[in-house]
Amino acid sequence: MRSLRRRPAPVRMFNTGHPDDDARLEVLAEDDGLRHAYSWSHFLWFEAREAAEEATERLEPAYTAKMVENPIGPGWIVQALREGVLLTPEAVTEARGELTGLAQVLGGRYDGWQAWV
Repeated sequence: MRSLRRRPAPVRMFNTGHPDDDARLEVLAEDDGLRHAYSWSHFLWFEAREAAEEATERLEPAYTAKMVENPIGPGWIVQALREGVLLTPEAVTEARGELTGLAQVLGGRYDGWQAWV
């Protein structure tokens, strides 16, 4: 019988503490070395409309925030956008921590981010 061995995790360029964040940064770094300013959008999910509304209010003026009904299921999505951001592992780690904390306090969850030039 063949033994099951765990393969070592791939060596990452970045170490934000979250593998999805590391992978996104690596893809962006391949394109431009993270030298350009990005539009950076974060997504938070809430079951209750009131919680989404409160999150939207709390996010401004640090972000341009908008709330929409979840198009693929129950709940509400809050999008928090910043323009002209230089992405660094530290900025990603800080944003994930802050936004995860806000979502949890209001009974929601942080659903990740996207960035584009």
